[in-house]
Amino acid sequence: MLQPKTLNIISWIALGVAFSGAILSTLDICTGGCNIAHQYRIFGLPFAIFGIAFMTSLIIMHWLSLREKTGPINALYTMALFSAVGAEMKFIHVQKYEIGAWCPICICIAIAVCVLATLQLVKGGFHMRIKSTLLRNFAKTSALTLAAVIGFAVSVIGIQAPVMAAPAPDAWFGKKSSPVTVYIASDWYCSHCRIAEPQIESALQELGKTAKYTFIDYPLTRASFSIMPYHIGLLEGDKKRYLAGRQALLALTARGGIPNTEQVKIAFAKKGIILRTPEMPEQIRYAQEFGSTIKEHGIRLTPTVVVVNKKTGKKQIIEGSQDITRTNILAAVKAVGGR
Repeated sequence: MLQPKTLNIISWIALGVAFSGAILSTLDICTGGCNIAHQYRIFGLPFAIFGIAFMTSLIIMHWLSLREKTGPINALYTMALFSAVGAEMKFIHVQKYEIGAWCPICICIAIAVCVLATLQLVKGGFHMRIKSTLLRNFAKTSALTLAAVIGFAVSVIGIQAPVMAAPAPDAWFGKKSSPVTVYIASDWYCSHCRIAEPQIESALQELGKTAKYTFIDYPLTRASFSIMPYHIGLLEGDKKRYLAGRQALLALTARGGIPNTEQVKIAFAKKGIILRTPEMPEQIRYAQEFGSTIKEHGIRLTPTVVVVNKKTGKKQIIEGSQDITRTNILAAVKAVGGR
């Protein structure tokens, strides 16, 4: 049996891991589908900010509970831990069934929370003034189960999926009357997207003869959200100059920083493009009309090319820079009902 001192040391380590994980979540160090989890909100707050606040409260409650041993703070700390376990169950469900990718940082936090809850049980949980051992254990089990259920329910109510910007119906290229539709999803700071870009562009002229296609911003980094308004303006602008404008944006983001409006304006001007920044309602319209399409087709990482026949329902999804080639894109268009 572990000694109380050892249990406390392990608890502090687990709290440190959970708190550090919350801090790391603010740094955009994840790549691929992992980063999608950090774009989610809970009651309007970023997961990282909510997590830092909650973990800070747990640390304070844990410290106070060590001083009073069996008082109300100890009971509150125990209940908070089990509500966190319930919430983590929902967070894991979101990663598995909505995002389709695991976030290592989030998993570490979930494990740390479960370890803390287990340690609290080993310590005896909290004190209840019930003489009967059977009734006391039943009451404790019921209380902790209720806390976990409440935590799960609160997270179900509070979790909000990220709003993903996507082009509106008039932002299409190619044969617009075709039932074969191609969605090209990418992130402006994604290195794999840059690798795939030449292959995608080389296929556009040919696939445009039999299919309609469009480009979707799927931000996996916070910086990419800053590029969305410029891209939306391009999509609704001069279609003949779209690729030139796209290359200008890629060149700016390749530097690593976030370009300001004046830099984008100058870069566009060199391509003969007038900068058009859409109003917020227009940006929201883009997100609302195509966010559901992204979820429907299971786009979970970048780059991704989705080819779907709206009449027959046939669909092919190509993911990653290795598989996204001119040959594979055109083959997918042909397979689902194109040329």
